[in-house]
Amino acid sequence: MRLRTIGLFGLAIAAAAGTAHMARGWVEATERSALAKRATVTGPEFGMGAMAVPEPEAPMPRVLVATTDLPTGTILRREHLDWRSWPEEALDERYRIDGKVELESLFGAVARNAITSGEPILESRLVRLGDSGFLAAILKPGMRAVTVPVDASSGIAGLVMPGDRVDVIVTHEYGRDENQVTRRVSETVLNNVRILALDQRLDDVAKEAGLAKTATLEVEPKHTEVIATVTEMGKISLSLRALPGDDESEQGPKVTPSFTTDSEVSSMLSPIRRVGGAKPEAAGIVIVRANKSEIVGATE
Repeated sequence: MRLRTIGLFGLAIAAAAGTAHMARGWVEATERSALAKRATVTGPEFGMGAMAVPEPEAPMPRVLVATTDLPTGTILRREHLDWRSWPEEALDERYRIDGKVELESLFGAVARNAITSGEPILESRLVRLGDSGFLAAILKPGMRAVTVPVDASSGIAGLVMPGDRVDVIVTHEYGRDENQVTRRVSETVLNNVRILALDQRLDDVAKEAGLAKTATLEVEPKHTEVIATVTEMGKISLSLRALPGDDESEQGPKVTPSFTTDSEVSSMLSPIRRVGGAKPEAAGIVIVRANKSEIVGATE
């Protein structure tokens, strides 16, 4: 009985020693694995010697894309373009790659067709100044382009820019009074007209100093006849409008008749009227005494 107890006790000691040895081996193997992983990143400072560090993956090429939807006729600006990482296997030879093209070289080009947000910018989708169909690409569907002469006063001292919206005003003669004094009137003939270009410039960055001599306007077909007529009638002036809201920017030119006669701005001139479409007939004579004026002899 005593020998049996001693035998069992010996077996228990042997089993414990084996278990401790296995546990120590597992701990050492785990530590070696952890040190090896750290050494692949940090090098030999952990005592494992210099180990090979895997090379980082090469960065994907960056392709020029549209940052927003660009409708047909959009003039490209900096905010419309950006570089985006693109998988190498999905590259197309027509794509513009960062480092191989200057972003600024596309400023001022026009979207020949609509380009969606995130779509790569292809040369075939653009038209540039001097290319055939350049101006036609800027026009909205159904609209026309017409050019009018401007100067320092009629062109708002050079402060109006392509893309701005203006009202078109014409000042012309409208008859003579009984003293054969030429009478004049200013009429607003078109409202909310978009300026496409000044001279041959379609962006808002002046390349050279100086005032434009012509302004190209975007109008409806009927309005081209209006512009052609008023150009011959008298002097054209452009009245700059405030920046449009989203709703107003979608509206095209419109006609809201409005006029001001010379007698409305000068108390020295009497109103005149036309009788049956014939020559103007005086509606009265203005007599000024001191600081008062009155109309006498008015025709009923």
